[in-house]
Amino acid sequence: MINAIIQWVARKFGYVVVLEKIHELPDAGYEGSKIDYLYLDRISELVDKFSHFTPQNFFEVGANFAQDATYLAKKWALEPDAVFVFEPHPEIAARVSSHYDFRVFPIAISNVNDWLTFNAVNLDETSNSGISSLLQHSVNGASASNEIKVQVSRLDAIISSEHIESIDFLKIDVEGLAYEVLEGLGDSINRVACIQVETEYIPIWEGQRLQADVYGLLEAKGFQLIEHELQMDGVQADSLWIRCDLVEHKIYDIGRQQWIVEKSSRDSL
Repeated sequence: MINAIIQWVARKFGYVVVLEKIHELPDAGYEGSKIDYLYLDRISELVDKFSHFTPQNFFEVGANFAQDATYLAKKWALEPDAVFVFEPHPEIAARVSSHYDFRVFPIAISNVNDWLTFNAVNLDETSNSGISSLLQHSVNGASASNEIKVQVSRLDAIISSEHIESIDFLKIDVEGLAYEVLEGLGDSINRVACIQVETEYIPIWEGQRLQADVYGLLEAKGFQLIEHELQMDGVQADSLWIRCDLVEHKIYDIGRQQWIVEKSSRDSL
């Protein structure tokens, strides 16, 4: 209750705080394994408000300990085999696989199918388990991570190999590679209904694409921005997007004194 009050007050002043650890998780003890459940509640409510759509499957790219997947799977009453989590850090992926019945892929997602160097954070030396990346951190460099080779895949390849008809909710938190993850969907991005993505205003990962690039790609592919939230550091932001043809636009007709609901046509995008 106290944590909920603190989060509510912080949000009133425009800040994001992460205080709660999901109880089902093994006691990881890492900052990056905590969950901002108020934020997850809100994006779930926004999906329902703007599209009256309840996701029937969930994809989390950069899942960490799958804490968000666990919370949203319960909220949407998803079966474990409808939850796809992608986490290339071998230690974290192994723990998620042993603890949940989700469909766990111990691989990185980008815009290529290959084996690449991954900077896996050293869990013994840092409190934040969520800062591994295919990119080098522009400040910390390699000091807090170990270079390992990991399998990298495009999402359109996963969609094809797993015979997936649609992705209802795609969550992306990949430390500087959001643009490449989206690019790796190819034309299959048309099968995605909702996307929540973390982006950066300034380059904190070497060679990364910034928020303007990610937002431009999503707009060009026919997604509408539903919510944008700047994080407390002023560097990163979280945003929620819904495919335009699923968004209900409400226009008030003064003459008839009633709301008219309209949807965008993807043919006009």
